[in-house]
Amino acid sequence: MRTIFLSALIGLAASSAAQPTYYYQPVTTVPVNNPMTPLPVLDYFARRHPGATPYWGTEGRNYVVRYIDPSTRLGHVIHYNRHGGIVRREDEINLKDSPLELQAFYTRNYPNESLRIWSYNEGTVLRYFIRHDSRVIWFDKDGNYIGRKVFGRF
Repeated sequence: MRTIFLSALIGLAASSAAQPTYYYQPVTTVPVNNPMTPLPVLDYFARRHPGATPYWGTEGRNYVVRYIDPSTRLGHVIHYNRHGGIVRREDEINLKDSPLELQAFYTRNYPNESLRIWSYNEGTVLRYFIRHDSRVIWFDKDGNYIGRKVFGRF
């Protein structure tokens, strides 16, 4: 009996070691009916953006929605906490709506290119950024150049 139990235990250990190991990554984007997003977050978004088609995902403990406003055709990214409070917003804006310093930088450095300009709001911090190739060019709230950061992907 002891030999059978020992053989079964060794067989079980060997078979579990041979099983492939799976590492699950967090969901990046999913369509409207995401069952993982809490109802207060879905409700908060739906009441404020009724015509938008959202794509939900997670980033750490926050819930992220990406959508294009159907009336302006501009992109938006909103990070919510689990209670539906906004943690951070990224909103695409038109060049004419950006600060004058940023407009001057854009026309001086990228006169023949069509780049997207984004505002970045986190708490009381307002900044702007432009994505160019694999770089993100940052500006302060007045449109003054801050710096560049290189990313592997977006």
